[in-house]
Amino acid sequence: MFELEKILGDDPHVSGAVVFGQGRFNCGVLVCPKAEWAFDPADEEKLAEYRARIWSAFPYTFFVGVRN
Repeated sequence: MFELEKILGDDPHVSGAVVFGQGRFNCGVLVCPKAEWAFDPADEEKLAEYRARIWSAFPYTFFVGVRN
């Protein structure tokens, strides 16, 4: 498990997370909300609200390219 997956998994709004593309110029992360925070991803307003809720869980190092 990557450090970011653990950090996101500790967030109270997140059921699980998977990081992909580790070691490449860009990587991505799939985030599964906990059941009580589930929403239709086609609902862009709810998606934006959820992203705002979990944003603080992303460590600064994830964005500056520091690898774990």
